[in-house]
Amino acid sequence: MGTILEYKCKKCRKTYSVSVGIGYLQPMICEDTVKGIAAGKYGKEWKDAYENGGENLAVTAEKVIYCCEKCGSWENKTDITLYAPDKKSVEKSRHFIMRGDEGFHVYKQFVPTCSQCGGAMKELEKVYELSCPKCGTVNEPGPMILAD
Repeated sequence: MGTILEYKCKKCRKTYSVSVGIGYLQPMICEDTVKGIAAGKYGKEWKDAYENGGENLAVTAEKVIYCCEKCGSWENKTDITLYAPDKKSVEKSRHFIMRGDEGFHVYKQFVPTCSQCGGAMKELEKVYELSCPKCGTVNEPGPMILAD
């Protein structure tokens, strides 16, 4: 299930929100992602990986919060990861899976770069405290909204 976190800065009162996970639309989102990869929307490297990975590749496409290791800014992006089955007997044919599903290993993973400084970004484990994009004050979200 996807979750939307709504924030209101306690200092400057700016409101902002982020979404994490993936909702009930996962099959459609993953199918569109696979079509985009196959069509070259994500670049030649992704298209080649998809074409060379075999017919049993699976995909995830979840919203994630990434933080820049260089400047500290954060961004809400879609993590796209291609998975290959651990055993040839796994009967998956370019379907979607959830992160952490057993029987698969990462074949190719999205590596984000910061839109502010170009630095490397890593996934935030704790998304419940995010700095305000306007003034930098760290805030906690209000009530969570479960999304599909």
